Amino acid sequence: MRATLPLPLGGTSNHFRRAALVEVGGWDSHNVAEDADLGIRLSRLGYRIGTIDCPTSEIAPSRFLDWRNQRTRWIKGWLQTWLVHMRDPGLTRRQLGWNAFATFQVLFGGMIAASLMHVMFAFHLAAAGYAYAVRGEAYLTAGILAAVDLFNIAIAYTVFIATARLVANDTERPLLRRLWSLWFYWLIVSYAGIRALIQLFRAPHVWEKTPHREPAERS
Repeated sequence: MRATLPLPLGGTSNHFRRAALVEVGGWDSHNVAEDADLGIRLSRLGYRIGTIDCPTSEIAPSRFLDWRNQRTRWIKGWLQTWLVHMRDPGLTRRQLGWNAFATFQVLFGGMIAASLMHVMFAFHLAAAGYAYAVRGEAYLTAGILAAVDLFNIAIAYTVFIATARLVANDTERPLLRRLWSLWFYWLIVSYAGIRALIQLFRAPHVWEKTPHREPAERS
């Protein structure tokens, strides 16, 4: 925000000047991440997006199926947003400028790639380890790729954990004990990413609603 770079808007507490919202075409009813898409369209037409330092509380999905559908919808919407704005990359680059255009690629390309690549890294690393441990085979190319996979995964975990420890408030700090399960969480994110990719071709505009239930009271 301080660098005036494009932001994919979140799903809650967005505030607009009506004239600006109308000028950029309003909400795209065909994009299942219409808030993220709108943030890029506002930036393309020169509008600046800011943040209000006032937290918004929202109940997270409490069932795996609800979480899966939500992540699938988000990733499919990011894919749709990237594809729409890259139909004419030259025009998008001229409207955003080089820095904002690169930010758009990193934000959306990075989110999409991260959701799809983690399972590929993990699978190849496991396959290389199995080949070496069981069959005693260690091909140079497989070893190099396994080292790259391990490096990527280790760096990603380190950055994520360090960031979580840095930004966690007093309420969230007890959750840091669960960071050991990050590997599993990212694997199921990849599952949602693969599901989103399939849906993009088979049912691009299907919107799987996410119920947000009140947490059960403890007896």
